[in-house]
Amino acid sequence: PGMRAEGGDIGGWAARPRGGTTTMASMRLPRFPQLPSGGDGGGDGGGGGAGGPNQHHHHHNLPTPPPTHHVRRTRKGERGVLLLLLLGMLALLSSTMTSAWLPHVLAWRRAAECLPTGQAPCTPEMSHPDIDVVSIAVKPTCVTRLAIAALNQYVGPRRIVFVTGTEAKCGKLRAMAHNVECIPEDELIPGVTKEAVGAELQRRYGVDGDAQYVGREMSGWYLQQLLKLGAARHIPGLSPTFLVWDPDMIVLWPMRVLGAQSAVSGTNRVVRQVGGYVIKAYEDSYQRLTGENVSYAPDGSSYVTHNMVMERAFVDELLGVFTSANTSGRLAASAAAAVVGGGEGGQVQAGPSWFEA
Repeated sequence: PGMRAEGGDIGGWAARPRGGTTTMASMRLPRFPQLPSGGDGGGDGGGGGAGGPNQHHHHHNLPTPPPTHHVRRTRKGERGVLLLLLLGMLALLSSTMTSAWLPHVLAWRRAAECLPTGQAPCTPEMSHPDIDVVSIAVKPTCVTRLAIAALNQYVGPRRIVFVTGTEAKCGKLRAMAHNVECIPEDELIPGVTKEAVGAELQRRYGVDGDAQYVGREMSGWYLQQLLKLGAARHIPGLSPTFLVWDPDMIVLWPMRVLGAQSAVSGTNRVVRQVGGYVIKAYEDSYQRLTGENVSYAPDGSSYVTHNMVMERAFVDELLGVFTSANTSGRLAASAAAAVVGGGEGGQVQAGPSWFEA
């Protein structure tokens, strides 16, 4: 490469085995000055005239291709180098992944050996002594028991407060850990019950509260949202910052709830989880409730990740915005009005006024 002859250049050889021979299919030949043919005799001087010797001299100026065995040896060497580079990259990637994930896998194995009922719990690996966990549970199950044990090991909250259907279910939940407290759902927010939510759905929209939508009971699903929001005002002694946690979620390694200190407020920033599904149906409801557009995570995912760190003061502010949306008429003809609209004639209101008691 780089050779230049009479205005042309030789870009290199393309020696490819073809039928046991070596070809020069892609070689660019130099452009030599045209010489008189002296007739069409040719080859090795045959046919007379000047054409024969000149053509013979022309052919002997062509560069000689490298031997086939040299080309093959070079190609084998290049393949060997590439293979070594690939193996090195795989080894580096494997080492990085192993160092990142192996401790978590081993921690999970340790947890699996000591979490079942009757065995001693694992040593806590994270501590948040000033934070409560709030969870809405349909009923206590073996999954709930494992979720509680994992929360105590990998989050380390002050207490885990459950809201569930009945006092009998509460008793079973309290027995799962020393720091579990429980409130029957009908007792958390005065006037807010599953039956009241179902009646409001029926009155406003003719919707049966017991009807199923994508596997969820309508009245039960709306009640769960109201209880999570109402917890900020109605759970006695709830920590100013609290973690809402779906009880079918099992944390597998130490989880930070608070991050670095804010330069503005002087308090620690909460750690916001991302990666949830984007549910477009929420956008209209959110706009009607708040007058603002939904915010999504920087990576385009949502914050619907089945757990969220909340500030009681901010939840209180949010409920005030909901109330404003209701009184301003922004919720008119909106499906969201089923849970935040005002009542009439002394009937129970499925809305923010429930939280003000």
